[in-house]
Amino acid sequence: MPDDADLSLPALATLFAESLTELDLHQVTLVCNDWGGAQLVIGPGGTFLTDHLCTFVAANT
Repeated sequence: MPDDADLSLPALATLFAESLTELDLHQVTLVCNDWGGAQLVIGPGGTFLTDHLCTFVAANT
């Protein structure tokens, strides 16, 4: 990853979504722990992931 890569939460959510698409993964269970970016992945603007995710688990430890 370039040193000047955009590592903001929206950019990381996009990177994650693009990875699922590129790997052609479906029926994915996404487990997140204290990562606010997960809200971006499944929230408004992240609706394209419904083709990939089957379960979303948010754990607060």
